[in-house]
Amino acid sequence: MKNEIDKTIWEAYKDFYGALTVHEDMRNVFEKGLKCFSAYLCHIDQDYAYNMTYLMEFHEDFLIFLEAFNKKYKTVEQLFAIAQEYPNVTLKIDRYWMLETNAKGKVKKSTLGEKDFVREEKTMIECSILCNLKRYVFHRNEIVRLKKDGTTKLIKDFTDFLETYSLKVQGDL
Repeated sequence: MKNEIDKTIWEAYKDFYGALTVHEDMRNVFEKGLKCFSAYLCHIDQDYAYNMTYLMEFHEDFLIFLEAFNKKYKTVEQLFAIAQEYPNVTLKIDRYWMLETNAKGKVKKSTLGEKDFVREEKTMIECSILCNLKRYVFHRNEIVRLKKDGTTKLIKDFTDFLETYSLKVQGDL
């Protein structure tokens, strides 16, 4: 169930950022809407009185996160699509996104607690694979989100790593 919840949230972030970038003034609309929503929460429930200032304190941070998230998400989806075809893989990207597969190929996608790496210029890819009781590690921390050739090379290197160290048997998954 968490699998689908996280994927739904990731898609919502992507869609919301897309909506914010349609018109130049959408960031202001979001800020005003957040103020209205904060005021509404304070009005209907006195326990939320702190939200008027608390939520507004984080709106800029959220917008920065959304922009970085959106720039990296396509690469995340590509790496996830590749990794989920292999058994016994743990893939972490920016210590925010995580994909795990077990020996039978069951896939679990989840969100880790670290959001700050998403905002970095570089994308951190950490992958481990268990094969014949040995663990092999792929680690990259590079700027790939803005350069197509960098993403292409990363995906090739990542696929080569998985092909080299995986026990994937065609038809078993």
